[in-house]
Amino acid sequence: MPTQKDNVTISFHFKVTAEQAPAVEKGLADHADWMRTCHSIGPGKEVELVDYFVSKADEFINPANPEEGTTGKVLFTMSETYPNPEQMGNHMTQAMAWDGINDLMKLFEDYDATVLAGGQVLQTL
Repeated sequence: MPTQKDNVTISFHFKVTAEQAPAVEKGLADHADWMRTCHSIGPGKEVELVDYFVSKADEFINPANPEEGTTGKVLFTMSETYPNPEQMGNHMTQAMAWDGINDLMKLFEDYDATVLAGGQVLQTL
C-alpha cells in the first residue's frame, strides 16, 4: 500500500560533519536492524508500516547547481510512515522496550537531530 493522505509519520534529520557521519550511520543502521525484528510493511508483525527508509547525501552549497560543490556536511533522513495513529503508538510501545533506545536518544542529543513525531501526511501523488 503506498503512502496516503492522513498516514502518520516519524522522521529524524541529521546534519553532521563528514567525521561524525559514521557514528550517525551506525546508529541508524542499529535502529533499522531493530525495526526489522518487530515491524513489517503491511500486516505481519507487531507493528504495521506503510513505508520506511534511511537516506544519506552530501550537502550541496547550491542544490540548484551541484557543480558548485559540497559544504562538507552530510545529511541523513530516516522516515517511518504508519497507516494510523494506533500503529505509531504500537511502535512507541515497542521502542520503549528496545534495549537500544537510550543509544538512539543519545544520538539525537549528541548530533542535534531534528525529530518530527506524529506528522500527518498532507500530500501524495
